[in-house]
Formats: sequence, structure tokens, C-alpha cells
Amino acid sequence: MELISRLFSATWLLLFSLQCEFICSLPQLSTIDLNPIQQETCPVANEELISTLNGQLRCCKKCPVGEGMLQLCTNTTQTVCRPCQEGSEFSLEASATAKCMQCKQCQELHPFARFRKHCTPTSDAVCECVAGYFFIEVHSTCQSCTKCPPGYGAEKPCGWNEDSICSPCPEGTWSSTESATEKCLTCKRCKPGQIEMRSCTATQNTLCCPLHNPNCDDNYEDDEFDDPKTFQSVGHFSDGSFPQQMAYGDDYPMITIYCSLLGLVILTLLIYVFYKLWQQKLSMEDAKSIEAGVFHPAFTGIKTTGGKPKSSRLTVSVKDTNDKEHLLGESQQYSYAPQKSIPDHLLTELSQGLAVENHWKQVGTKLGFTEESLQKFEKPKISEDSGDAISAAKRMLTSWYSSRSSTDSSPLTSLLVVLESTSGTNELARRLKEYLKPSSAVTSTNSSQTSNNQ
Repeated sequence: MELISRLFSATWLLLFSLQCEFICSLPQLSTIDLNPIQQETCPVANEELISTLNGQLRCCKKCPVGEGMLQLCTNTTQTVCRPCQEGSEFSLEASATAKCMQCKQCQELHPFARFRKHCTPTSDAVCECVAGYFFIEVHSTCQSCTKCPPGYGAEKPCGWNEDSICSPCPEGTWSSTESATEKCLTCKRCKPGQIEMRSCTATQNTLCCPLHNPNCDDNYEDDEFDDPKTFQSVGHFSDGSFPQQMAYGDDYPMITIYCSLLGLVILTLLIYVFYKLWQQKLSMEDAKSIEAGVFHPAFTGIKTTGGKPKSSRLTVSVKDTNDKEHLLGESQQYSYAPQKSIPDHLLTELSQGLAVENHWKQVGTKLGFTEESLQKFEKPKISEDSGDAISAAKRMLTSWYSSRSSTDSSPLTSLLVVLESTSGTNELARRLKEYLKPSSAVTSTNSSQTSNNQ
């Protein structure tokens, strides 16, 4: 047994030494025998020197691009070629030994992969990825593109087979979105007719608003300023710069129109206020004149403006009076001859008669006094004593007569008409009528003389 083991070891060592000698002799044999073969070429360009099936060297025909080797050449036959199948096989170069290769199937490589270029008999398919991904040829897979954050732009956008390269936005540019393809945008410059409401930064653009809308936002579109029809310069210099005077388009003149309308409204309001104040002043003057002495509505012959008489003649219209023709006649006119005051004895008699049952208030109302004016003629505390009524009647008659005497040639005649139209004062009217008889006769005589002279 030990002998067999030694014999086996000796045999193995012998075989190992023979193998080493054979291997060491291979480079020398290759240098001597193969170099002459490698240096040989075929005389025809479309042939290739190959080793045939039986081991001999021979120039065999190459299969052209788009075809593959179906059967190798022999000593007696040429290479057999076949066309590559459309859409599934291709051949990139002419060869006497290369077969058609299988086309690349993009969908099998990655779910997001797709054909960029379909396979043809002369070229393999080219794959790309959906938007937001790029294709890595080495690994035959898709990878998401790097998105540049706000303030950064894609110096090199993400391509179909390469990732994006981001860089900070330099001064004068900006970017407000995350994008793998967009570069930094140039900051906008405000045009004439616009005002800069916000400066440009790395993350936001300049905000330019029109003069007529300074509170605009980022959604405002200034297309009207870009339209040459609505934004035209009055002129320009030879270097293309704009002069100071510009035509700002259709919206700009509206500012002038709005300001003009506002000015007209304010001016109209001021004129209206001054007019109302002036009318109020005239009304106050007329009110003072009327309060000093207001005549009966029947005697409307005198019109006053600003408290001054406009006419010195009075036309008296008598209503509800049986003796109006006897006293005044139809539309009788009196000449301007004012008296100073009512005689004392007549004033006392009239006051006493009007004090009975407060007839002076009825007469005062017909003479034109208001309720407030009549209350002023009374004392603070009115009693049933007739003495207080007599004093009030005196004050009323005195106030009325003093205001009427300047515009009425015969105030007592007007008072007579009122007394005759008031119930309860007939006796007082009769006494006043008797008192006025001499003056009426004088008036009639003067009228007759005037008619004769004419």
C-alpha cells in the first residue's frame, strides 16, 4: 500500500513537470508560427481572413451591415449571410463571423424607460426616461433628475442621459421655483409709466406697477406697455434712448381725466355751499324784516329783497268785506306818505277793543304775525286780567304800524279791512272807519284834482 502511494506521487510530479514545460514553450511557438498569419491580409476589401472549419486559413466574404453570419465558410464554400429581423435584431459592422444581435427592449430595463429611437437592422434601440428622469447607459436604468431650489438655476439642464447641474443665480437674475431644467431668469426693469414697488432678489422678480395702479400684485400683466400701439414714444434720440416726455398708452391719460373730474366736483360743491350760505343770509335778512312787521296775506303788493322795499306802491285786495269799494275801491293805490306812529288815544281805544276775548291774536294772525311772534308780545305769565291783553295788543299794533308805515301810505286803512273781516271786532272797525273819514275825503279830493289836471 505504501508502495502504491509512492508510485502515484511520482507519477503526479512527472505529469506536473511536463505540463510546465509545455506552457512555457507556448509564447515562443506563438511568436514563430502566428506572426506570419497576422501579417497577411485579403486582397478584396469585403473579405476577411479567418480559420475555416477544418482549421485552414482562408479569405471569406463579410456579411454587410444589417446582416448576420448564418454559416461559416469552408475550403469549398463561402460565408452564408441572412438579413437581421426588423425591430428585434441588428448588425453594426460587416463581418464574416458575427451573427445578428438582439435589440434592446427599453420597457424591460426600467418601468420609466421608453424608446428614444427604435431598433433597426443597422442600429440598436436607444432608451430614455420619462420627464424628470434621465437614463444611465452603464446600468441601463432610470434615475430622477436633481431639482434646483429657489434662488438656483440649472446651469446644465437635466438631459435624457445626464443629470442637471445647479448653480446660484447671479446678481440681476432670479428663480422662484424648483426645476431641473429652467435657468435663472433676468430681472425685469420697470418701463416709463411704471413704478418699482419691489426690488429684484435671487428668489423673486422686480414688481413694476403702473402709475394709475400702484397696488398691483405679481399677477398683474403689463402687456399694454409691451404693445407698440399703446406705448409709443414722442421721439427718440439717435442712440435709441427715450426722451423724458413719453406717451404712456390709453390708461395714462385717464389719470388726468380723473383729476379733472374730481376738481370739477370739488369746485361745484364749493360753489353750491357758497350759494346756499348766500341764500341763507338773504333769508335771515328777510326773516328779520318779516318778524319786525309782517303784513296780511291779502296785501301782497310789496316785494322785498334783502329787507329793502322794491316798490313804493301797494295794491290792496280786499276779501270778504262788504264795504271794500267804499273804503279802498278796486285795486286802489296809495302814494308813499308814511306816518310815524298811531295817535295815543286811537292806540288805546284799539287796544282795549282788541283785548276783549283776546281778539288781538286773531287780528295779529291776519296781519301776518306767527304764533311765536304773538307770544313775544305777551308777558312771561299770562293771566285772565284784561290789562295784560291790552298791553300785548298795544305792543302788537305798535310793532305792526312801525313796520308798515314805511311801505304803506295808509296802514290804518289796511287795519280797517282786517277788523271788518274778523268776527267780534265790527264795533271797533266802525269806530276806526269814522276816524278815517276825514283822511279819506282828503284822498278823494286829491284824486279828483289829479284827474282834472290830466
